[in-house]
Amino acid sequence: MRKIKTNLLVLFVVLIAFLASFQGVHASIAKPKKPSVKVVKTLEGKVKIKWASVKNADKYQIYRSSKSNSGYKCIATRKKCYYVDKKAKARVKYYYKVRGVNYETKVKIKKNKTDDVTSKDASSSNASSSNAELTKASYSLPTNAIAGKMVSKKTKYDKATNTIKITRKYIRYGKYSKAKSIYVEPKNARVVILGECYATGIASSARDLLPSNYHVVYKTGINSLGIMTRNCISYNGTLISPIERAAYYNPDRIYILVGMNECKNGNSRAATSNFYKSYSLLKRINPNIKMILMAVTPVGLSSPLNIPSLSKRLAWNAQYKSYAAKHSGIYYYDYTKPLNNGKGYINSRYGAGDGCHWNTAGTRLVTKNLVSWDKKKFES
Repeated sequence: MRKIKTNLLVLFVVLIAFLASFQGVHASIAKPKKPSVKVVKTLEGKVKIKWASVKNADKYQIYRSSKSNSGYKCIATRKKCYYVDKKAKARVKYYYKVRGVNYETKVKIKKNKTDDVTSKDASSSNASSSNAELTKASYSLPTNAIAGKMVSKKTKYDKATNTIKITRKYIRYGKYSKAKSIYVEPKNARVVILGECYATGIASSARDLLPSNYHVVYKTGINSLGIMTRNCISYNGTLISPIERAAYYNPDRIYILVGMNECKNGNSRAATSNFYKSYSLLKRINPNIKMILMAVTPVGLSSPLNIPSLSKRLAWNAQYKSYAAKHSGIYYYDYTKPLNNGKGYINSRYGAGDGCHWNTAGTRLVTKNLVSWDKKKFES
């Protein structure tokens, strides 16, 4: 009985060794580990992802789909740990996955069984069945070959030694990374500046500084609630709300220059809540729209009674900044530093003299800086 068990054990070891000669070609190389993908750029024509190199990876395959759980296609294979997708279309959300691959080559030299075979015969597709290994000089499987399988095979006949050299190349795939979603930002995006009296100034004194893809929606005296509920903008013979007028432009980004009229006695949390409601309305048209809350501007040291104090204004802007940091798709833009006299009040060079509004120089400065900031933030 013991002898039978010993013989069975020997037979099992031999069988394992035999199978390893066919399927264990790659046993010496482990599968590549799963990469971790990061988004670098999201601009049209410049979508860029990167990942840290992973152990055992010779190259990396990049897959893309417009759906999160299906439809992935390999769009590139690279040695380097980054990829720039120049063909990604604007205003489309894509999902990217990356996996590592490695290769191993096995060479086998065997004695030719037929004495009169020639190198021409060896490479011929009509070789006899006794030379089945030589039915093709080379053979390639599709790029999605099963992990660990042969992807190419080449044969070479050596007449002097009457031997055949068979070279097989095998591939092993690692696991896919987690899908990373990217919404492709368009070049020359549609931008709307919506605001109160300061936006009125931009429309009248600085429109020439705005690219053609920028639009201004304005109403003096409007507040955070009024931009949704007050029908005060004339459009095609009908009065509609400022946010509705902005929606007709189908913007990719909207700047909100509202707050001065409620900053002194209003509630900043109520204001940001109103802005989010407006944002939600716009997202029904463009789910990927971005809203940028612009800071409340510095004012003069001696200002009208309805103008907020310095501390009130700073607290209001702090709420804008905090709110934007907590909500995806909402940003905060503090453009006020160039207007500031160093003490928190407006520089006399840019104040209109009434302690509240900007003069033409101030309006043009803010407009120029806004366009520059937008390009750097979203389109560089």
